[in-house]
Amino acid sequence: MSANNSAAIVDSYKTIRTKLLSVFRDDTRSKVIVISSPSSKDGKTTTAINTAIAFSQLGKRVLLIDADMRSGAISKRLRLSSMFGLSDLLSGSATLDQTLISAGTSLDVISSGKTVA
Repeated sequence: MSANNSAAIVDSYKTIRTKLLSVFRDDTRSKVIVISSPSSKDGKTTTAINTAIAFSQLGKRVLLIDADMRSGAISKRLRLSSMFGLSDLLSGSATLDQTLISAGTSLDVISSGKTVA
């Protein structure tokens, strides 16, 4: 991938961030953004990670949750490790503090946890 392509991709995520900020501009409550599609390999993980990073670069507190219980990949892609994840939190076998992984000043991640086949 060339530097021009990389810059264009970064600009695209910043555009997404700007458009979402304009939608939420008058609301001071916490926001939830879900990135989903009906098929695998559509770029959901890439889009979620890059959108989260774009918001965190503004100093916005971001919690990125990998809710893909079959093949979660966010923590692997970000090279983060944790013993616990969302599946452990939902089953009660881990606390929120045990599942949170710091991925930057204002970006935290909850991995999917143990996956099921």
